[in-house]
Amino acid sequence: MMNVTDALEEKMKELKLTEEEKKRLLMTGIDVEAKDRAGSFFLCDHTVSQCVINQEGLELLPIQTALEKHDLKDYYWKLLQPEKDPFTKRAEEHLEGGYFIRALPGAKVTFPVQACLFIRMDQFTQDIHNIIIAEEGSELHIIT
Repeated sequence: MMNVTDALEEKMKELKLTEEEKKRLLMTGIDVEAKDRAGSFFLCDHTVSQCVINQEGLELLPIQTALEKHDLKDYYWKLLQPEKDPFTKRAEEHLEGGYFIRALPGAKVTFPVQACLFIRMDQFTQDIHNIIIAEEGSELHIIT
């Protein structure tokens, strides 16, 4: 399993985040050093820059990968109706990212999973959909 701290640090270097951007992330609860995190997902504009786990019993994937890997028809657009508003409708029609987090049955994911949907460019939108599943008897904590 990839070490979350090392992997996130490497990706953050590749992104060349400014000190101001790092401060903005920290204000949202995202620790760029990923200390004490069970997993980390980082979407910068439309690019998944980070998707790693550091604990057994946890699954963390980009939403497009999860939709290919799993039968999610019981979850995908079931909690929120796309017709709710124009923004939600656009997300359904133009899926450009998002995450899938699942704690497997009985898994106790005690450290939080951090998920960041970071917009770096001006006048930019992210049309995303996220699915979070805590299976029976599991425990899951998320910072997003």
